[in-house]
Amino acid sequence: MDPRGTAAMRNHWAREEAWRPGQRLWALYVTCGSMPPLVEHATAYQESLSQVRGLDLVEPRWLHMTVLGVGFVEEVDPDGMARLLDRVTTLAAAAPPVDLVAAAPRARTDAVWMSVSTTPSIVPLREDLADAVRTCLGREPHALPLPRAGFTPHISIAYANADPPRAEEVDEHLSEVDRPPTSFRASHLSLLRLRRGDARWSWDQEQRIPFGDRSVPTS
Repeated sequence: MDPRGTAAMRNHWAREEAWRPGQRLWALYVTCGSMPPLVEHATAYQESLSQVRGLDLVEPRWLHMTVLGVGFVEEVDPDGMARLLDRVTTLAAAAPPVDLVAAAPRARTDAVWMSVSTTPSIVPLREDLADAVRTCLGREPHALPLPRAGFTPHISIAYANADPPRAEEVDEHLSEVDRPPTSFRASHLSLLRLRRGDARWSWDQEQRIPFGDRSVPTS
């Protein structure tokens, strides 16, 4: 028997105690709210969860794939951030657009998310971005919540709250939706100021940084 189904999920919002009310974190994301295939895919599964207690559904505009945390805004030197932005822009320009395939979501420890395969793999770029943070800011990247196995590309569609459901119940509702994996393309990376509050991850001051396009021949 799958042990996930025998107990309630954990409250996602009980984590990250270091965040203070109103605090902002510089972060690098692939934002997905403007990608219709992904939004349609996520919304279909969210509709199946609409009557499940204990879940905070992610609004389409806040759908995202976490890439890397940087540092709290008040702790990061503005000159260092300017250097980091230049370096991130260079790294993104040297990378092609990323093709993604999102699977069906499942209940996880404290969230409902779909695993995402990326072509090319986004892991080498993430490692280069982490090195850029260390070089430009002289600090380790901020550790955002990750799956137990470490960094795994994924997109959350809901978070468990203080009255969480059983994983088995969530997966039963998700199984009512019959959809194939959905494909979409990310043409940019986003540097944004991340907020944690009101039972959601949201952001402001998003700066989209284009990936290069290797499909166009260079002269």
